[in-house]
Amino acid sequence: MSTLIKADVADHLNYQTGMFLTSDYMTLEQNYFSNWFWLQNQFLFSPGVLNGMLVSQAGNTLAVSQGVAFDAAGHFLILPSGGTPLTLPSDASNPMLVYASYPDTSASTASVVNEAAQLFAAKRVPDNGVLLATVTLDAHKAIVSVTDSRVPVTSLLPAALGTVKTNAAPDTFLQGTLAVPAAQLQTAGASTSVTVPFYDTQQDAFSTPPTVMVTVGGSVPYATAVASGTAQFVVTLLALQAAGGSGDIALSWIAIPGASSVSSASIREKP
Repeated sequence: MSTLIKADVADHLNYQTGMFLTSDYMTLEQNYFSNWFWLQNQFLFSPGVLNGMLVSQAGNTLAVSQGVAFDAAGHFLILPSGGTPLTLPSDASNPMLVYASYPDTSASTASVVNEAAQLFAAKRVPDNGVLLATVTLDAHKAIVSVTDSRVPVTSLLPAALGTVKTNAAPDTFLQGTLAVPAAQLQTAGASTSVTVPFYDTQQDAFSTPPTVMVTVGGSVPYATAVASGTAQFVVTLLALQAAGGSGDIALSWIAIPGASSVSSASIREKP
């Protein structure tokens, strides 16, 4: 469901000493907080029931227990205690759907309005209705059974941003260091490969494979080959001569945005 966020959604009062507060001002402030809650609920949670709202049969009528729910617009549906009764409409047919909805009080001129959830039984549930139960009727429109159709509210986190790469940064570079064990590089011609993720979470860091340049520390020369992807790169070290010791080999790397997926170099720092 696509939501239009209006231009004035964040407008609110800036209180000043001596300000004359009209009903329009108070409505503006009330709308600011309502909009905030509705948007938060809509983008953080799926529509459904949070608690209660269980539909039960009472003869040929229905009773709905107290409870709370979110609709698709983010409205907080509250059903007070007391086992709210619900009678099926005269034109009911099999099956009927029981749902809760948020009342529209925008046109009311009353000083006090009740925004508790409203209950309905119909053949279909409107877009912002929250389905509670399915009622089966016999040929005489008598209730045969009531099936619980509630769907629980679920979190919409983590956010879904379509094809956008998480933490993707195609216009910036990354750099880091690592240590490669020298145990397998003691003789000339020996080689070893190490996979290095750009992020500890191993998620994509670039929209396309970057160019990765590697610098090998120490006085022993090594040839390097790098194959990069969007989330990691693989560096291969080839010993050009016998190693001078068994300590770790220090490498530093920098990933530069670009289209190259394979690069190679023979680089070493000055001793």
